[in-house]
Amino acid sequence: MGESLASLQNDVIIHVEFGFARRYDIYVGGDVSLFAKKMRTQTAEKMGVTVDRVKDVQVYKDAIVGSIIVRFTLNPSGGAGVSSAEAVAKLRSLVESGELVMTAPDGSTIKAPPMVPFGGQG
Repeated sequence: MGESLASLQNDVIIHVEFGFARRYDIYVGGDVSLFAKKMRTQTAEKMGVTVDRVKDVQVYKDAIVGSIIVRFTLNPSGGAGVSSAEAVAKLRSLVESGELVMTAPDGSTIKAPPMVPFGGQG
């Protein structure tokens, strides 16, 4: 089954960034790799893509307010599955509506507040 030209053009590498208005020191603490691993798995699930498409997950502490910033690269589907543009649109909708809820490594839930600046670009 072939992909349309428009679909292929929307299936590119996209760099994404979103944040949580929660204190980095409390929710991430000293185990950044565990937090990043949990964000990778949950972000893939929220976007409807396989976890192997979510690469280079980085977790940062916002220098000004100390909140949590998550950055990653979404790889193309290669014609199998949701396009990058569709996947990022799903995540953007969750972030902008305030409905993005994730589970931190300690089992607590963290929610991205509505309209936290969302970055998704090719």
